[in-house]
Order: sequence, then structure tokens, then C-alpha cells
Amino acid sequence: MVRAQATGTPFVSPITAWGLSIAAQKPPHRDPPQLNSTISKWFRAARRATSAKVIPIQQTIAIEAAEVPVVTGHKDPGDCYLIATSRVRKIPIITHDAVVRKLAIHGYLDVIVC
Repeated sequence: MVRAQATGTPFVSPITAWGLSIAAQKPPHRDPPQLNSTISKWFRAARRATSAKVIPIQQTIAIEAAEVPVVTGHKDPGDCYLIATSRVRKIPIITHDAVVRKLAIHGYLDVIVC
């Protein structure tokens, strides 16, 4: 968390690419993201544009992700990995998701609302 705040370096989880891929498969009436590119190309371009560093999913993150639903009741697998990454690496998660933001109210997670 200190390094991230000191340098301003954004971090991203590979689960973000997975979630984006899932969202892009939604039917038009469910408002899928309009990327005008493949998911891989868009994700690479977004990382380059923001200088974001990818945080690999390691064993400690995977174990923590399995604990998230037990502790919080939140069962979205993508969110569980993002929350676990944030908690293990001690960096805030940037989100507009109301369910994830509620976890910060209880002190379980450090959130930056966007």
C-alpha cells in the first residue's frame, strides 16, 4: 500500500480481464462493454495507457479469495479475487460497486470510490 501510494502506480488483477471477458459476452439488452477491439488488445492498451502493473494470482490470494464468501457472504468469484488481492497486497481497491463499497464500511476492505 505504501509503495502504491508513494508512486501512484495502479495495479490490476488478471481477474479484471476475466470479468471484462464475461461482461463482453452479455446480450445487447444487458449493456455489455463496447470495446471496439478484442479483450486482449483492449486490456493491453489500457494497461499501457495507465502504466498499471499486473499482480499475479498467487497461492495466498487464492486462499484469501476462498475465505471472502465465508467472512462477508459475498459470492461473486471475480469480486472475491479482487477483494483478496486488495487485502493480501494491502492496497485499496478502486470500485463503484455498492456491494464491495459496503465492505469498507465494516473495515474489512480499503476502498477508493470511483
